[in-house]
Amino acid sequence: QFKQIDNYTSGQYENYQLSQLKKLITECYFFSSYYKKIFSKLNITFKDLENIDNINLFSKEFHFC
Repeated sequence: QFKQIDNYTSGQYENYQLSQLKKLITECYFFSSYYKKIFSKLNITFKDLENIDNINLFSKEFHFC
């Protein structure tokens, strides 16, 4: 997989990073009680996390938890 990533254009690499981030956030939402509490405290639902554009909105709030 790493050889394939080495050949990515910047746009392809950005899409790859976003897809990996989305997978990580999904795992946190469903399998981590710690992050589930944070999401709940911030009134963030899984539907909110489905749109990658919303992630920037949450990053500013996480440091307050």
